[in-house]
Amino acid sequence: MNNLNLFSMLSSNQQKFTFTSYVNCTKSVNVEQSALIFDPKLLPGEIGTVSADAFMFPPTAKITEEQGGIPGKLFVTNFKLSFIPYDVVDEQISYQYNRFLRRNDVTLSNIDVIYQIVDKKKKKILPQQKVNSKIDAIYVICKNFRFLKFSFKTKDQGTLIASALARFAFPSRHDLSFAFYYNDIYCSPFKSDVSMFNTKNDWISELKRCGASEWKVVSSECLEPTSMKVSSRTSQIINKSYTLPKFCVIPKCFNEKEFFISASSFCDSRSAFWVYSYGPTGASLVRMGELKSYREGRTIENVTLEKVRNCDPERKSLEFKNLSEQLLPTNYDVRQSYLKLRELCVPENFREFLLQDSKYYSLIDKSGWLKCVSACLEFSLKMSEILRAGTTVVLQESNGREMCCVISSIIQILLDPYFRTLNGFQSLIQKEWVALEHPFSDRLGHTWKQENTASTSSNVSNNLIVNNLISSSSTTADEESPLLLLFLDCIWQLVQQFPEEFEFSQTYLTTIWDSAFMPIFDTFQFNCEYDRQSMVVEKKLILRPIWDWDEQFDEKDKTFFYNPLYSKKPFANKNPIPRNAMLVVFTNNGNNITRDIHNINRSTIPNNRYLEPLFGVSDLQIWQQCYYRWIPIVEIEHGGYPQIDLLHRLIATNISKLQRALETGEFNDLPSCKNFLSRKNKTHIATNEEIFQKNENEALNTNEIEKDDSIDNSEGSNNKKSAVADDESGLGLPIVNSFFPFSIYSGNSSELSDILMHSNEPLGDDSTVDRLMITQIPD
Repeated sequence: MNNLNLFSMLSSNQQKFTFTSYVNCTKSVNVEQSALIFDPKLLPGEIGTVSADAFMFPPTAKITEEQGGIPGKLFVTNFKLSFIPYDVVDEQISYQYNRFLRRNDVTLSNIDVIYQIVDKKKKKILPQQKVNSKIDAIYVICKNFRFLKFSFKTKDQGTLIASALARFAFPSRHDLSFAFYYNDIYCSPFKSDVSMFNTKNDWISELKRCGASEWKVVSSECLEPTSMKVSSRTSQIINKSYTLPKFCVIPKCFNEKEFFISASSFCDSRSAFWVYSYGPTGASLVRMGELKSYREGRTIENVTLEKVRNCDPERKSLEFKNLSEQLLPTNYDVRQSYLKLRELCVPENFREFLLQDSKYYSLIDKSGWLKCVSACLEFSLKMSEILRAGTTVVLQESNGREMCCVISSIIQILLDPYFRTLNGFQSLIQKEWVALEHPFSDRLGHTWKQENTASTSSNVSNNLIVNNLISSSSTTADEESPLLLLFLDCIWQLVQQFPEEFEFSQTYLTTIWDSAFMPIFDTFQFNCEYDRQSMVVEKKLILRPIWDWDEQFDEKDKTFFYNPLYSKKPFANKNPIPRNAMLVVFTNNGNNITRDIHNINRSTIPNNRYLEPLFGVSDLQIWQQCYYRWIPIVEIEHGGYPQIDLLHRLIATNISKLQRALETGEFNDLPSCKNFLSRKNKTHIATNEEIFQKNENEALNTNEIEKDDSIDNSEGSNNKKSAVADDESGLGLPIVNSFFPFSIYSGNSSELSDILMHSNEPLGDDSTVDRLMITQIPD
């Protein structure tokens, strides 16, 4: 049945929608006034299906009748699940504002598991179980660790919402996703310094940047069916089965026709593809698939490896690594670890949260997630050391599109500072993940396959959630695996260990993970370029890269993507010497001329900017911002890393304003005196002993208050605490919580925006912020 017809059928059971903005609605509405409809703000092409009166509960709250829940209207559209509180005051917006989603919205692509609650006890999973006719509540577990709980005023309304979600949250084909209905004109084609690696020039530029003169770029678009060892069917079918990327880099000594013929002997036609060369040594990094039949293709593999070895300047032996034989996690291992980690982030009630918290470290260890991160970092570090020593590394995997993406990307970040910049990192993902065709659709579960699914019994307790999720995944357990999240976590660990080396922040990495489930953008949606282009031709899909952040965020939100501690060290010449050029060096008198053939095609990659991270499990941390931001109970009020990050940004802002004042002679925009510690303030700085005694007294007073159960958690008390903290800081620093900018900010937005907008201005060469210096108060 056509998707639009299904929407029309479900909508016919509801009164006709007249979509208007809810911003101007009455702030306080009686829930009994069911005639009043709050409609979501719809995007062009977004269609509303059903709505219901509902109550939204905090993740750790227990659903008991209507107590404790926020009353509102719950909507299902062809794009999102949206909840609009009747009291608009409760619909507060987090500081990071996405133009497509409000605070209580989630895309249907982000939904992983839906539970229907029947008789307030029985829990059945959708869509495996038939939708019950009397549903009290639903639980929605998202792929980005968000956990939503709704109860309904009437059971038939719960059935209506559950039926719509069961139909539309798990599409079986790409063309059923919202991207094909979103009809907003893409007015501003994406233009930036990001290399998309969808043209031959992009690959040639990368070869020149790396100084890889023994490799060449070939296009698979010129292939003829007769050049491939496959049956002579239609060209479309042949191209679909022959899954070479659009462009690939192969040894110059390899004849193109021979290369394409030999490639058919490898899984997914993945022969040896160049991805990177470490310029200072000339060693290359190569990705390669396994043979379909080792006996028949052994000679082909040996010939291919010999061609790769000939590209080495010194013709050294290769370092050949089959990733399936290394101590690296499989797709299934990553999947299970991810589900066990997510179980800790979606406690069903407060009691379960306390039980998990009492044995938190043992549960984290049992999940195995940090072990997966540790294994990837350790192996990548070893391979980067081999490349630095001048030996070419060949990474082999079943089809060269899974763990190869993770390891190869980490290696390049460890070696090359360009990939630690924001544009460089985006270019790296385009090269290693998009252009070389990581199967995003299968690994992130964008399309749902009904085969190989087993029914799940009712009365499921939350401690069995992992087993249920594995059996109910949108693809089989060995297909769906968040390798992209594993990679982002590895990079987050590096950012924590080397903050001065990365231009981007943890908020940027978290936003990338959220954007993987934004179907409007094509970057993380398809398995290969063939699928993407076929949708463009057949379904008129408009391609929108996720890197066009202006489509989603304002300037104030994008400032959080940048790391204020980044040390802006200059790169070498961005444009290397053209291939086959000859460097001519003149003496002072201009008479003597020498030719330096060693500098021809010289790489621009520095040889002293590599990273050597700690990779032991004890050296790693849990990415709290990404995993725990949806659990309000664990958020630190007026504390955590965001408060430190804001201090760094304030100091960078003040330096920027002073620097600009000295350059222009305009001193009207200088920082306020309250932003600096005056001598008067310095005289009141307490000693360590005084601070310890003060904290000890406060702790005793707090314990006495807790015993009396008389803690004041009113809004006025919180505002008073915020004001006191602001006054005591002596810095005029806005007060934020530990999950900021994903949590609500109720302070002075103009003051905060001023800090953010100026903190990313380029500083002078001698103005780099020292993370050790700025966290200490001078004597």
